[in-house]
Amino acid sequence: KGLNLLFNVDPTIPKTLVGDELRVKQIVTNLLTNAVKYTQKGNVTLDVRCEGKDTESNRVRLRFTVSDTGMGIKAEEMDKLFVPFDRLDVANTRSIEGAGLGLSISRQLLHMMDSELKVESIYGNGSKFYFSIRQKIEGSGEIGEFKPAVISKTARSRESSRRYFTAPGRRILVVDDMPMNLQVLTGLLKRSEMIIDTASGGKECISRFGENDYDLVFLDYRMPEIDGIETLHRLKEIYPEKTARTPIIALTASAILGDKEKLLKEGFTDYLSKPVVIADMEEMMSRYIGNVSRESGPERAGDSLTEHPAADETEHTAADEEVILKSLSQIEELDPERGMEYCGDAEDYIFALQTYAESVKEKSSQLEDCLKEGRVDDYVLLVHSLKSMSKSIGAMGLHEKAADLEKAGREGRQDVLQSDTAVFVRGYRALGEKLDQALAPASR
Repeated sequence: KGLNLLFNVDPTIPKTLVGDELRVKQIVTNLLTNAVKYTQKGNVTLDVRCEGKDTESNRVRLRFTVSDTGMGIKAEEMDKLFVPFDRLDVANTRSIEGAGLGLSISRQLLHMMDSELKVESIYGNGSKFYFSIRQKIEGSGEIGEFKPAVISKTARSRESSRRYFTAPGRRILVVDDMPMNLQVLTGLLKRSEMIIDTASGGKECISRFGENDYDLVFLDYRMPEIDGIETLHRLKEIYPEKTARTPIIALTASAILGDKEKLLKEGFTDYLSKPVVIADMEEMMSRYIGNVSRESGPERAGDSLTEHPAADETEHTAADEEVILKSLSQIEELDPERGMEYCGDAEDYIFALQTYAESVKEKSSQLEDCLKEGRVDDYVLLVHSLKSMSKSIGAMGLHEKAADLEKAGREGRQDVLQSDTAVFVRGYRALGEKLDQALAPASR
């Protein structure tokens, strides 16, 4: 658009801070994206200031401001600013894409951080969005002068398309004890044109690894019976030559720094956080599969990050997608923005929801049968799976209830299982019915 993107960053900001990096990045990126959307000429500016440091609590207060020289907001429309799907100044914004969820979600996230998103605007002269957050200081030192990278027009054009990893004929193994995870990941990875094998545990992983040559293995860290570390050690012991040339990536729900060092020390090539964000998995494949070499012959051709316009990959129309997303936003048990963080984009999120909804009837019946027949171990494994899958689609209420049931099952608290399972199943089935209705356009 020919806009100037400017940065004013206080060099006295502490070098290392403790906070929710993902959420802060999500909020700032949303504000910048909106500023670019609604600015036709001039500047978009990000200003980050150090408002003050508290030496006793070892915390700093940061103020983030995103300002633009765009169209601004009418005073009478300020009250509608944070309402999802509500378009401001309709006559002048019809061509601007977006569902309007971003500001509402950003405001909620800041509220949970004990902060508030504020706005100042003069219609016709631009807007300014700003917020302040407190962060804990880790160590010493300051960031110094901030030097933003220069991105070429070619790179911007390339990033504007959806980029999918493709490696026709390559073979990977995904190991996870949760069948629903495997089902969703397999579906989302179909576009890679690879041969995708799955295993639901350590023993099956070892067996498949011995039967086939893999270019990459994604191995769940925490599994029943044989965990990921023990599985890796056995693979290295039984198949030393294969493991030496095959990248093996740990899948772990614990993303703390210490875990990464532990997994790398145990012999994993790298690690990926769960619930898996599909874009991160594709980036990981792009990083490692291109470096694989085989003794049996030259490396196969066709490995690439391929650009696809979104419309080429979409099985339902953009209009359908907008209708679906609007319907999903009305489901109070669901947080679509959170679900899309894991799935990559709206199209992949809709696929994950379809997979989830299709299994509700079967999984809810299985859960009731496990309880009725006293198969507590099977019950715990199943509710553990439902906990993870509910989180990956943004059904946080069900995720938390499933977590409580899993804990009760592991502790042998039959009274809790008997009283609370029925409540969980009712909510689970109710969400399934709502998803079926919301996803109807995608089934046509």
